[in-house]
Amino acid sequence: MLPIQYDNNLLSKKFTKPTKLSKSTKPNKSVNPIWSTLAVALTATLTLGVLGGCNSTNTESSNIQVGSGHGSESSGNPSPYAVGDLTQSELFDKHPYFAKGYDAFQLSQAQVAQVKSLSSDISLDVYFGAWCHDSQREVPRLLKAMSANANVAVALIALDIRKQEPQGRAASHGVKYTPTIIVKRNGKELGRIIERPKADLISDIVALVK
Repeated sequence: MLPIQYDNNLLSKKFTKPTKLSKSTKPNKSVNPIWSTLAVALTATLTLGVLGGCNSTNTESSNIQVGSGHGSESSGNPSPYAVGDLTQSELFDKHPYFAKGYDAFQLSQAQVAQVKSLSSDISLDVYFGAWCHDSQREVPRLLKAMSANANVAVALIALDIRKQEPQGRAASHGVKYTPTIIVKRNGKELGRIIERPKADLISDIVALVK
């Protein structure tokens, strides 16, 4: 066996710990600014989509608005949806999902009694959008409820996605949200139910006519 030989020069050397990277020498882990901008834009778009609903850029403090109408102006804009004055059957033929909502909604005996209590001088102007999820929910329910009292006239006025219709009534009455249900007595506005009722449609209408 050969004797083991040691390198004295190697043994005499001192070994030092590896030097940690300073902040200036660490790899750059920052996110590409283009991706950051896209992420912020996407987040903002999704937030607006969730919060926007079927309303305009303005906000309302209450779902029931009391007031009166104003003058008149004309406007007309093309729309892939029904726009203007409609009968119930025309609405259901054009947009069958309103008919499905109508059939699905059931009234209690108490609600039927409330609707029947409405006098014949009460009428409803319903501004809505066939494209609007709030309208798709509330308008069929309203029509089903009012079917219990044929003396209450219901005018269906469909708006395009810009909340306009050919006769300009939505603009002249300050309609900014869909649906907007204007409750009248002898043609005079008593109040409005905007987007969704505070309690339920029937209770809110009864409260406005008292």
